[in-house]
Amino acid sequence: MINNNQKVLLKKNIKFAEIILGLGLGLGYMTSLRFYSKIGIGELLILIFILIMFLKYYKTLLLFEKNFAGFIKVYTGISIFIVLPIVTFAVYFFTDLNSSPIDIVMFMMGWLIIFLLIKALNEDFDMKIVIIVYAISFLSSVLISYFFFPSYYSPGYQQRFMGFASDPNQLMFYVANLSLMLAIYHKKLLLLALPITIWIGYITKSDSYYLQLFAIIFLFVLYSILFGYKIKFRQKLTVAITLFLFILILLNMFYSDFLIEIWNRADEGNARLGLLYNGFLTSLHSPFVGFGAGSFSDVAQPFGRWESHNTFLDYSMQLGFIFPILIYTIFFWFLIKKLKHRAYLEASFMTAFLISGLFHYNGRHFIFWVEIAVFYYFVFYSDKKVYIKDKNR
Repeated sequence: MINNNQKVLLKKNIKFAEIILGLGLGLGYMTSLRFYSKIGIGELLILIFILIMFLKYYKTLLLFEKNFAGFIKVYTGISIFIVLPIVTFAVYFFTDLNSSPIDIVMFMMGWLIIFLLIKALNEDFDMKIVIIVYAISFLSSVLISYFFFPSYYSPGYQQRFMGFASDPNQLMFYVANLSLMLAIYHKKLLLLALPITIWIGYITKSDSYYLQLFAIIFLFVLYSILFGYKIKFRQKLTVAITLFLFILILLNMFYSDFLIEIWNRADEGNARLGLLYNGFLTSLHSPFVGFGAGSFSDVAQPFGRWESHNTFLDYSMQLGFIFPILIYTIFFWFLIKKLKHRAYLEASFMTAFLISGLFHYNGRHFIFWVEIAVFYYFVFYSDKKVYIKDKNR
C-alpha cells in the first residue's frame, strides 16, 4: 500500500518527457511562428521527446508481436522507412508531380512517436500529465494571441481568428483534438475547458467545427439511447448502424436541397468535392504504394498540386490504400470498444474526430500520430494491462 507521504512524493515527481510532449502538442499549432520551413517550437519539442523515448526504448522498435497489432507495426514501418523514401525520390526525380521529400522526415517521426509512446504507455508514462500541459500551454498561448496580438485576427480570412496558426482550420483542429484527449483522460477538466474551447472554435468560424459540435451533442444522446438497452452488444451495434443508414436515406430524400445549400455556403465553388474525387482517382493509379510524400490532387483533374483535404485519401495518395485502412481500423475499433464499455462521451468525441478527417488532412500534425498511439494502446493493450493488475492483487 502507498502511504500519504509516498503519494505526495509521487505527485512531486513530474516527469520531464511528459512535460516536453505536452508542450510540443500545445504549441504545435503555432505554424505562423515557424523559424525555418516546417520547423517551429512545437516540432523541436516533439523531436526532443522522440530522442528521449528513443534512448530509453530503441531496442523495442524492431520487436513485433505475431498478431494483428504486430502486423500493423511491421507494415507501417516498412511503408514509411523503406517504400516511402524510394517512391518519393523516384517521383521527385523522374516526374513533374508535386513531391515533397522533406515530408518523409515527418512520417518517420510520426511512426516513432506511435511505437515509442505505446511502449511507454505500457510502462509508467502518464498521459494525464501530457494532456494537462497540452491544455495549459495551448489555451494560454491562444488567449495571449487574442488579447495582445490582434493582427492574428486576420481580415484575409474574413475575420476568422487564427491565433498563432497560419490558417484558422489549423487552430480549429487543435481545439477539437484537445477536447477529445480531455474526454479520454480528464473529463472534469474537459467541463472546465469546454466553454473556452467552444469559444475559440466559434471565432475560427470553421464550419467543420460547428458540424463536430452538433455531432457530439446529437451522438451522445443517440449513443446513450441506443446502447443503453440490456441486449447483446452486437444487436445494439446492428440497430445503431441500421438507424444511422436510415437517417442518411431520409436526409437525402427530404432535405437534399437544404444540405446542398449548406455545403455550397461552407465550401464556395465546391472545390473540396473536386479535390476529394480527384484525390481518389489519383490513388487508383497506385493503390498499393501511392506516389510518396507530397500533394497530388486538384479541383479539376487528378495529379495536381493540392491535398485532397481528406485524411484517408491523402494517406492513400502517398502510401497506398492499405496504410489508411489499417489506421482507420484502429480508429473504428477504438470507437466500438468505447461504445461496448458505455463510454458514450468518449465515443461521441471520437466520432467527431472521424468526421473532421473527412474535410481536412489531419495526418500532417504530430498530435494526430499521438492520437494513433493512444487509440492503438487502448485497442490492443489496455484490457491486458488491467487484467495483469487485477491478477497481481
